[in-house]
Amino acid sequence: MPLLRRALETIVPVLTEETGELPEVAEDGTMAYTATPLTGDVLDLPVTIQNLQLCTLLQERLGVKVTKVSYPLGCSTETGSASFWSAETTLDGYPDSIADRPAKIGKGINVRLRDDAWVDLVVTGDDAKAMAERIVPLLPR
Repeated sequence: MPLLRRALETIVPVLTEETGELPEVAEDGTMAYTATPLTGDVLDLPVTIQNLQLCTLLQERLGVKVTKVSYPLGCSTETGSASFWSAETTLDGYPDSIADRPAKIGKGINVRLRDDAWVDLVVTGDDAKAMAERIVPLLPR
């Protein structure tokens, strides 16, 4: 029991630690862009923070101008959009590959980001495939 108690005394404060406030989301789903550097656990964060981290990656690492941040739609750019979505299908529906990850290329691009979670990067727009190929290698796996 002492080992369990020590583990709980160590883990519980970390899990319940106060973090910064979540960004305010307007009625139309938009929120102010705030540079939010990528963390290793981006897919485990609230969707609003995921969106801000993705927008920061696009703007600061790839030089793509973010024109709008919205919940749940992610980042809009001058040529398309990028967001994280809970996937609804197994990998059987992902016959393609982007940056060595299973992908589905259609009107937009869906890239399965992790093997242990059904979460996709979804990219739309005229240059969606090229943009997905630039984004995926920068995301933690």
